[in-house]
Amino acid sequence: MSVISPGGTLRLSFLVICLIFISPAVSGQAGGNRSDIRRFIPGTIPVRSQNWEISRDPVTNYVYFANSAGLIEYNGITARTYPVPFGQGVRSVYINSDGVIFTGSFEDFGFWRKGRPGELTYTSLAVGADIVGNDEIWNISEINHTLYFQSFTSVYVYDYNGIKRIATPSSMLFFFRVGDRFIAQAIDEGLYWFDGEVFSFIEGSGIFAAQKIHALLDFGPREKWICTANNGIFIFDGSKFRPLVSEISGFLKDATCNAGLAVNDSLLVFGTILRGLALCDRDGRILETYDYSNGLNNNTVLSLYLDGGKGLWAGLDDGANYLETLSPVAYYENSGGDLGTIYTVIRDRDHLFLGTNHGLFATDIDDSDGSYRFTGLRIIPGTQGQVWKLSEYDGQILCGHNDGTFLVDGLKAVRISDVTGGWSVRPFGEYLIQGTYTGIVSFRKGHTGKWEFSDRIDGYAEPTRFVEIDYLGYVWALHPQKGVYRLELNEEADSVISSLYLSSAGENARMVSMSVLNNQMVFIASDHIYGFDYEHKDFFPVTSLEPGLGEFVRATQIIPFQKGSYWFVLDNRIALFNITRDLQAEKVMEFVHEYADLPWREQQVMSLDSGKLLIPTRQAFSIYDLDRLVSRSETSALAVSRLVFSGGNRSTTLSPGSPDFQAVPSRENNLTVYLANPSGFDREVREYLYRITELGDEWYRTATDNFSLLNLQHGDYHLQVREVAGSGEAKAAFTIRRPFLLSGWALMLYILAAAGLTAAGIMLFRSKLESHRRMIEYEVGKNRLESELDYKSYELMLTMRYLIRKTDILRELRDRLETAKESSAKMPMRFIREMEHIIDHGLDTQTEEWQNVMKNLKLSQEGFFSKLKKKFPALTPNDLRLCSYLRMNFTTKEIANLSNISTRSVEIARYRLRTKLNLSHDVNLTEFLIQEAEDDES
Repeated sequence: MSVISPGGTLRLSFLVICLIFISPAVSGQAGGNRSDIRRFIPGTIPVRSQNWEISRDPVTNYVYFANSAGLIEYNGITARTYPVPFGQGVRSVYINSDGVIFTGSFEDFGFWRKGRPGELTYTSLAVGADIVGNDEIWNISEINHTLYFQSFTSVYVYDYNGIKRIATPSSMLFFFRVGDRFIAQAIDEGLYWFDGEVFSFIEGSGIFAAQKIHALLDFGPREKWICTANNGIFIFDGSKFRPLVSEISGFLKDATCNAGLAVNDSLLVFGTILRGLALCDRDGRILETYDYSNGLNNNTVLSLYLDGGKGLWAGLDDGANYLETLSPVAYYENSGGDLGTIYTVIRDRDHLFLGTNHGLFATDIDDSDGSYRFTGLRIIPGTQGQVWKLSEYDGQILCGHNDGTFLVDGLKAVRISDVTGGWSVRPFGEYLIQGTYTGIVSFRKGHTGKWEFSDRIDGYAEPTRFVEIDYLGYVWALHPQKGVYRLELNEEADSVISSLYLSSAGENARMVSMSVLNNQMVFIASDHIYGFDYEHKDFFPVTSLEPGLGEFVRATQIIPFQKGSYWFVLDNRIALFNITRDLQAEKVMEFVHEYADLPWREQQVMSLDSGKLLIPTRQAFSIYDLDRLVSRSETSALAVSRLVFSGGNRSTTLSPGSPDFQAVPSRENNLTVYLANPSGFDREVREYLYRITELGDEWYRTATDNFSLLNLQHGDYHLQVREVAGSGEAKAAFTIRRPFLLSGWALMLYILAAAGLTAAGIMLFRSKLESHRRMIEYEVGKNRLESELDYKSYELMLTMRYLIRKTDILRELRDRLETAKESSAKMPMRFIREMEHIIDHGLDTQTEEWQNVMKNLKLSQEGFFSKLKKKFPALTPNDLRLCSYLRMNFTTKEIANLSNISTRSVEIARYRLRTKLNLSHDVNLTEFLIQEAEDDES
């Protein structure tokens, strides 16, 4: 008879998760062949190379490995290596209650403390210890606040104040703590007691002089198991030694014992060089073995560490494994591949039936001690091929098969239908109806009380994977591609009375599955969960479910569990919800189905008992403990391990929980967040959601241990991270400083600069205002003067006209006197001479006045002359004088008199002036000069 026992294959991983430590009989028999289903150990932990010793920090819960590459820190997600001085490997590690890490290596030992920001810094204790050359520290123990560092030649004692060296009687192989003392093995001699000061030989221990002792298990003063490398186990009762004749002792002789410890009083674990791990009870009966074939990274175990009752770490020659004692999930696998891919399972009392792509298999179930063992795996004859669905009604199991439907009777199967492709089955009155490749068929009980084929249902011939019956008795059939059919059957369940076809719930809402929630039909589409409006014959989104379901509103499957509770499946996540009668949802728990890498098909969640679920995987199945699932979600230790800010060719690393947490410069505004989850050693699938509340309410998903946020603006930020499946949540706060240009100092400078600029502006404004005032005064004065000048010019013009007229009169009088003097002798000559004298005096006086007038005229028109000369450089002084006369609107005759030339000469001068001014004949010369004068004034 073959055996289904815990074990399997580790898929190139290191982390070990199992349920084998709850009692000595959790596992089945040791070993097994490749055709068995065995519990296997999944997980990934990034620790490679040789791991000589393991310890866990009670403060952070991080695990530390004494590794050949250095000290390795593992935070549950990622591993970080700290090399020791001179690049030597670490041989031993011990962590005290305060979280101080002590390590031993080649010719050195010391301690590590968390520095800023969260990184380990090393301090050597070997400087003043007079360490012996070529010594390596292989063991570190603490008793009564005193540490003992053991090498082959010495024990170095450190009491936190000073250190001293105690030489050993001879080369010491290993130290084993027994209460407040040690038992040490001296090579070629035997065993010694060591009380911290003195070595004393144990009588009768000379039998171990030529043997190597690799483990000592202390069960009290009268029973200590001394485990040798290749000579089995001896029991020491305090005075004498006797060999233990047992299965485990014989196993260790062949496998070479290399480590051992007691998980509790009834469960022992041994690590070997050749054959991995062996578990046994106090009688020496082997309960299980683990090696490369069913979980270990390799078969050479270098160290074992019991993790506070929670689990067991195994340090290997390459990597490490973790066995969790209270894991909520146990994995089973058929490494030989005989079973195939499981599509459906069902329990029938003491048998477990597994429908696979190879056929229908059965195993015997033994859960007498509260744990599960499976024995006697075999295929049910005649069922070879694809099995789709196992269903049980009235104590009878129906097997939906690619070749039809079988009735399972004990460990035999009888074909009761040849209709190919038996899928889901539902009760319909006294009938059962089943979806198939070619429509729907019905079954009813025969005269023997067993189910037998009844009819094909006439009127419907579509491939139907899912069928459901609603509270009105309608049959709902889901076509894989076309949509949903609502069928009304006759009482004999052999034909369709009426049908309603509904292609989809919406434009892009492809139907995936359907179910009954609290007696109400719901349809699972690609975007929502829909109900059906019987009055309007249409679908509607069941919005009342959405607040409670959250992301599970896009679930691909709903599986009934207990009354009012249902499992919702979304990718590899499975959540349990309580659903009220008015379709309100409340989440009870959620977990990640870590081996859900299955072909597209219906997921199955089967209750093995009230507290355990069985879920098929690709090669076997997983068993989940519901109580432990809830407990694990409540004890999550998700944390933000460090924040790394970078930018401007610089970086700053902060530890969110450190007391010296501070803000970072504005230029370092690119953030990378690193996560830790010390409670998640057993988790194969790790997914997290994160957000910064100041940047919005949307959550972002990551499946790695770190994520980045780029180009953050200055300000205060609050980071939130939570597990996708589970209740673990971590928070961190940080500040990005304002740029200097926006800082308080800069603001003060801005205020001072603004004040200075304001003052300067006021002064400039006042200066400009004063200049403007002066300019206005100047312009006003100028305009006044110009007005006065114009008036004076006008007066001057009148004066000139008056003088001209006066001159003309005086000349005319003089001319007449000359005439009278020649023509009349009657007028006295004296009178005539007096008149001539008066006229000559008037003309001389007018000549002086005329010169003054001309001088004033020249001064009043200097601006006008300058503009004309600049614009027409060919003008002569006479031309300018003529322009002045013309501007004053003098006639040609008046100009002739003023210039003492003939009118003909004035006309010629006017012609020449017009030529120099480039004026055409149709332009009035006088008007042109008047306009030029006005332009000059403006």
